Amino acid sequence: MSVILYDVDTQKDFMDSDGALYVPGAENIKSAIALEIMGALQTGIQIVGSLDIHDGSEPEMQANGGPFPEHCMKGTKGSRKIRETPCEYRIINPGDYNLIKNAIDEKIPIYFSKTTYDVFSNPEFEKFINEYGVKEAIVMGVATDWCVKAAVLGMQNLGVNCTVLTNAIAGVDPEASKKALNEMETAGAELI
Repeated sequence: MSVILYDVDTQKDFMDSDGALYVPGAENIKSAIALEIMGALQTGIQIVGSLDIHDGSEPEMQANGGPFPEHCMKGTKGSRKIRETPCEYRIINPGDYNLIKNAIDEKIPIYFSKTTYDVFSNPEFEKFINEYGVKEAIVMGVATDWCVKAAVLGMQNLGVNCTVLTNAIAGVDPEASKKALNEMETAGAELI
């Protein structure tokens, strides 16, 4: 496969206004995300993405000295994907690389779990990029200044050309998001 639609953390805690770590304006991008998902399903583009899944022991949690309050806690409503995204998908945890092939063969979206803002903290993601010959990623989701930026910069570093859909992303801090977009563009990503 050469092209993927990459869906970053479209989970209730980030996307819904009552979520534990709501990204301001995220509700405004839900319709664009739904259209991209529908288009990928209709055209057969593989949907790939990331999911924040926490148990509370992670260093990024405020309780452990990190910057973030509890969010996307394993088994909670907040960790679930929003309804505008696929209802059937396979979660790839570290050590689950063998589940990828069947999901792709069956055209099931695959989401890599992560316990930090960077999807590359799950070693299976880089293996997937390299083994399946991903050359282009169409990127959407949240948050522009954290998880989106980390995914795009990491993929660009591996030679994956990223197209960031600016109508389908939202960030936590406007200035940091503007800076993140500049960093992504400088790294070679296309913003449309």
